[in-house]
Amino acid sequence: MTQAPLTMSAEFFAPTHATSLKASDMRYLGQFQKVYLLFEQGEELLLVDQHAASERILYERLLTQVSTEGVARQALLAPLIWDVSPDQAETIRTIIPDLQKLGFSLEEFGPQSFALKEWPVVLPETKHVKRFLEEILDSFQNEKPSVTTDIQHRIAASAACRAAVMAGDPISSLEVARLIEDLSACDRPMTCPHGRPTHIRQPMADLHRRFRRT
Repeated sequence: MTQAPLTMSAEFFAPTHATSLKASDMRYLGQFQKVYLLFEQGEELLLVDQHAASERILYERLLTQVSTEGVARQALLAPLIWDVSPDQAETIRTIIPDLQKLGFSLEEFGPQSFALKEWPVVLPETKHVKRFLEEILDSFQNEKPSVTTDIQHRIAASAACRAAVMAGDPISSLEVARLIEDLSACDRPMTCPHGRPTHIRQPMADLHRRFRRT
């Protein structure tokens, strides 16, 4: 791993112990196995899951737009044509209005086909668009929540997951800095939308014990 200084002004996370974590106190150590971002912060080693962190950021950005000015859209480079079974088509028709509210323009393209033409600007366009639609279909196939916020959560969480930085993706020091700054601004930076932690911490005292230095 390469070492590089990382200077940021915003708080990294909300307080989890008596002392809050400050991004300005963190030193970026590098990327481990293209999955985890490693930082030195005081007497602790901090490991950030790059995918979980990216998910949280995109999820909150999308829902913020929904609740404020409305979701800006961008046309996909090429519309995605999606063929499904008759019963699946019926399920999809019931969720098209919900998808529209979150910035996904899905239109009927035949009795059992749909065309996804637009995607929220706040989300990077992803090669996993079809997987996102399949996840949404599976989520609502047997039961559609009656509460609007629950519906929006499911759609936003799946979209953020497929548009986020993935495990295995290389990431530059500049991108790491931006990721951490954006995560620090989140309302709930501790977990991804699915409840997984965005980071874990390893105190130096625990490392000393494991190496029998105390």
